[in-house]
Amino acid sequence: RQYAPLPRESICTENLTPWLKLLPCRDAAGLATLLLDRKQLFGGGYHSLSTIVTTSRDELGRVQRVQLTQTATAVLHVPSGFSGKIPTLASFFPNSLARVCPAAASSILYLRRGQEVGSREKQLQDAALREKPSEVGGQAWPNKPKHYASHDLMHMAMQPQGGLAGLLDQAWLPEMQDGFQAVGTYVPAVSARRMLLGSGTFKGHYSLQVDLGSYAGDGALTSNARLLCVYQTIPWFVRLWVHTLVVMLDDKVIQPYQMAYHSLQPSVDRVSPLVLEFCLEVPAGSQSVSITADFTKLFLTVFEHPPDAHRGFDIPSAIVSFRSDEPCQGSNAFVHDAPCMHEEFSDGSLVQLATPDFSMPYNVICLSSTVMGVFVGSTLNTLVYRPGKLLSMDAGSRKRRKIRLAISTFLLLALGLALAIHVDAEFAGQVDSILQLLGFPSLSLS
Repeated sequence: RQYAPLPRESICTENLTPWLKLLPCRDAAGLATLLLDRKQLFGGGYHSLSTIVTTSRDELGRVQRVQLTQTATAVLHVPSGFSGKIPTLASFFPNSLARVCPAAASSILYLRRGQEVGSREKQLQDAALREKPSEVGGQAWPNKPKHYASHDLMHMAMQPQGGLAGLLDQAWLPEMQDGFQAVGTYVPAVSARRMLLGSGTFKGHYSLQVDLGSYAGDGALTSNARLLCVYQTIPWFVRLWVHTLVVMLDDKVIQPYQMAYHSLQPSVDRVSPLVLEFCLEVPAGSQSVSITADFTKLFLTVFEHPPDAHRGFDIPSAIVSFRSDEPCQGSNAFVHDAPCMHEEFSDGSLVQLATPDFSMPYNVICLSSTVMGVFVGSTLNTLVYRPGKLLSMDAGSRKRRKIRLAISTFLLLALGLALAIHVDAEFAGQVDSILQLLGFPSLSLS
């Protein structure tokens, strides 16, 4: 497994550009044109961009197929002035859906409709559910949930009336009397909650709680065990003590030999994080899986802190993978009618580290510069100043005096440069790289 988390990044419209470059038509055609309004997307309550690369291999381990799945998730604010009215997709996405991407083999839009709907919306829903199974990535989605309506954009684009123009104007949710209300509640089969307990800037306690919900089923109805995997990366500056790591299934401690798979890669300071991964066979009727451990926080140098160090450091989310009995749906499957592995992410966490006095480097620089200036000035004045001899010097003596002055100045500069190279490792590396570019041998500072 290769997982590269970026738990925190400042909001910027340019963050979307590299993600769109992976699409064949970018945001010029297809569903990606709905993302043209950057203000609407990044002005919402939540947004997330993910890229998943999946490979399919044969019996010899050779790569047969590579699949790229891009997901854009956003929670948008309800447009103003829609209290008591029927909202449409056009009210959330002002850009029109003009055409589909020519490079796409299929383009399907799924809309989830409310359950508490009026007569007109009920007719639209029933008509949509009577459509033939939609094609996603060349494969049918026969188990499409009943509360979803599918729209084949490529088929609609070939209609003489231009069906794409009015697609976004269709009613999405039913009309409400007092604003909007929830029309359904999503209960996940597996959910993960993570907490960092403790106080202070030295010690802490890690706790990950995985609620199985309906995933393990009822022990009275089924006896089949389910596979559950947990994957967690922890930065090197949070030192997790492995001897305190405890994995529990309900109230029973699970030993490593009882796991279907377990792997632990220790962290290396300033090189790599700690990687923890294990899989369990969860018996039927199980309620929860918990992981606890103690950790200590390391001290970082002043140059390793971000600009907003007092905010804290982000810990990547834990990934909980579980196998579903439902067949793989949509373009996420290589082999259809086979069980799928679904992933749930835990919430993010912030850990507070001890922060240094960031004004101290400035004070040290000012003090050091003042001391060096006074030292160099007084030393240079002592070496070159000869009272009473300046007027009696002939031309040759003055020339020799200038040479001695130049040599003394060069020696002082060389002494200061050698002192700076010895004290500042970063400056020493810069000097070494400059010398190598000029053709001189390396200083062998390592």
